[in-house]
Amino acid sequence: MERSETSAVLATDRLLLRALRAADAPAIAAGIGDWEVARWLPQLPWPYALKDAEDFLQDPVSIGAWLIEMSGQTAGVVHIGVTGELGYWLGRPFHGHGYMTEAAGALVARHFASGGGDLISGYLLGNAPSCNVLTKLGFSNTHIERKHARPLDAEVDIQRMALTAADWRVRQAEVIRTARLILRPLRPEDAPAIVGGIGDWDVIRWLTTPPWPYALADAEWFIGDAASDGAMMIEISGKAAGIVSINADGDLGYWLARTHHGHGYMTEAAGALVARHFQRGGGPLISGYLLGNDRSCKVLTKLGFTNTHIERSHAKPLNAEVEIQRMALTAEGWAAQRPSDIKTARLTLRAVNSGDESAVVLALNDPEVSGWLATVPHPYAPADFRYFLAEIARAGETF
Repeated sequence: MERSETSAVLATDRLLLRALRAADAPAIAAGIGDWEVARWLPQLPWPYALKDAEDFLQDPVSIGAWLIEMSGQTAGVVHIGVTGELGYWLGRPFHGHGYMTEAAGALVARHFASGGGDLISGYLLGNAPSCNVLTKLGFSNTHIERKHARPLDAEVDIQRMALTAADWRVRQAEVIRTARLILRPLRPEDAPAIVGGIGDWDVIRWLTTPPWPYALADAEWFIGDAASDGAMMIEISGKAAGIVSINADGDLGYWLARTHHGHGYMTEAAGALVARHFQRGGGPLISGYLLGNDRSCKVLTKLGFTNTHIERSHAKPLNAEVEIQRMALTAEGWAAQRPSDIKTARLTLRAVNSGDESAVVLALNDPEVSGWLATVPHPYAPADFRYFLAEIARAGETF
């Protein structure tokens, strides 16, 4: 069949997803022609030649597939078929950077946002990177399927998985996006990153409750118990960087890996979580810092917390009694720091915030809007909006 070219694009922070073109055949053949890629794709022929890629591009099944581009280079393909099955592959030079989670996540979000139904997917047992991608996207195991793998010429076991629209919506409601960060619920696979962060003495010495030395088992236990504590993982450029939480008692706690200190990330992360807390009608908050921890003092002061009293507490890492400066923040105190809305006869002008991302990105990808704006990039990506937020945070409020 004759392939119809389309200009549809889907932009993420680091990637561009676009419809496949006939000219993509050589790049697809090169990517799948790598045995370390093809061996995990049971439905494909081996060896995989240019003719196979050309046949794929002529097959109706390829119509819903998207090419993944990284800095103008072909990185892989991601696809949601008419049966609701998510499939993908990524060229070996692009492995290990979270690109497939980013690309597949964007396509899954587009699918559900446009009213798409439940999704299915799967991975060949032993393919840990693919397992991680699907788990991060929220897929859960359903059953093991026995299948013939053409590249291996053998029967293999496929772990089948599923993601419902309802489960996806719940996960999205829990995620907080700021100008530079993503805050999300903890996952079992976060344990090594937590150990890497808290296992640094210059981080844990300012925390009173974690044990020292801090082991993988401690992180795994914390994750299992974290749901009741409201803990959120802080991601910077797709990498786990720290934790911020508001527990059932309204106590704000946090830590940030040392490599990310000094950039205002914790003020940004904690500020976003505090804002959501009060916007949802939450009560007064409390927090505190070990005396001498000037960074933590600055974070809480910037958020509007005020001193209440000094508390003596036992710090497990130091194995000693320490003094904690306790602080508090009321809903009224938080609201007093927010810029006031401006109301006219027909309009309300308010401060731009991270919750406006979807609407702004949608509007600025409309040529009838962006065509009149000389400085707006096209296509306009979520990363462009977050950069804009960071800039106005430094320059002042924009309405």
